[in-house]
Amino acid sequence: MRTFPAVSVVVVVAGLILSSGCASFRGPRPIYPAVDETVNTLRPTFSWEPTSEPGVTYDLAVVQKTSEDTFHKEGGAYAYYVHGLAAPEHQVPRPLEPGVVYLWSVRVRRGNEVTDWSSYAQKQTYVLWTTTTFRPYWFRTSPNATE
Repeated sequence: MRTFPAVSVVVVVAGLILSSGCASFRGPRPIYPAVDETVNTLRPTFSWEPTSEPGVTYDLAVVQKTSEDTFHKEGGAYAYYVHGLAAPEHQVPRPLEPGVVYLWSVRVRRGNEVTDWSSYAQKQTYVLWTTTTFRPYWFRTSPNATE
């Protein structure tokens, strides 16, 4: 009879439980800064893939990341917010803080109607189930970032 070391069994079981993970996007997909990117400027030019709909504008919001991956409601503590952008890019006119993690998101505005804030879905597949968590995009400013 052949026996297997305990370490091999643990590795196989762990591989079955944590089988895969992938991300998908909801709303405009970020171009810059990408999710989990470190930027070397305190005034980044945010950009995202445009929608194919004619006549829409975009709202952009940037907040400092707290202990949770949540996005403030309107009227919350935005580090920066602008609405009615015609182009799918925008440079922050005032500097952000160096060495800080920020969340950012875009939504599409059709007149007085707006979509949900854009986010990405982090999916983790296990043997018997899949979990999905929607999160705003996030990036960090380098501690040595300049304007």
